[in-house]
Amino acid sequence: MVRAPFPAVSRTCSVSLVRSLLTVSLLLVSTTAFADKFTRYNYDRSWGAGLWSVSYSPDQGNSFNMKGVMARAAYEISRELAVEAHIGTTDDDQSTTFGGAVPVSLRINVLAGVFAKYSWVHEETRGWARLYGLLGASFVDVEAEAQSTTANDNDTGLSYGVGVDLFGSDRTAIVLEWVRYLDKSNFTIDTPMVGVVRRF
Repeated sequence: MVRAPFPAVSRTCSVSLVRSLLTVSLLLVSTTAFADKFTRYNYDRSWGAGLWSVSYSPDQGNSFNMKGVMARAAYEISRELAVEAHIGTTDDDQSTTFGGAVPVSLRINVLAGVFAKYSWVHEETRGWARLYGLLGASFVDVEAEAQSTTANDNDTGLSYGVGVDLFGSDRTAIVLEWVRYLDKSNFTIDTPMVGVVRRF
């Protein structure tokens, strides 16, 4: 019998989702409330795409390291504050888990998150380099296969990350980013990413 990647999720996922949504709602309300204290920016919307390396690390067995693609969109409330959404998917990777007894193939069907984003803009760099931090909530849907049996499961939780936007022009930037999308007692999901964003 194949164990699902997330034990007992069915009893806890809905509670975790409600808590995560409430947390993100409070973050977004706080972000909007303080937006007027910061400098406005010329372009308040952006979209982009990137390549990420997703590491799924269970509490038993070896980690799964998967490659994937992601898309992102953001609304900049001010030059420093923004609301950002990510969504992506991965290929599969095979490893041994559950005590090393069963070879398992794992892929992430959907990994998505919504974040409050704060950027540190330094005048010395004239805005071409912007460090930022992310705090929000994410959802993951995974598919595991072992011994010709397939299991699907999902989970939600708080997320956080850091990154840097490197602007080649006023509108286009290369993005280098690391995000811990989920940090649970029985697994973590981390994603270093490189991509491009375009503001308009």
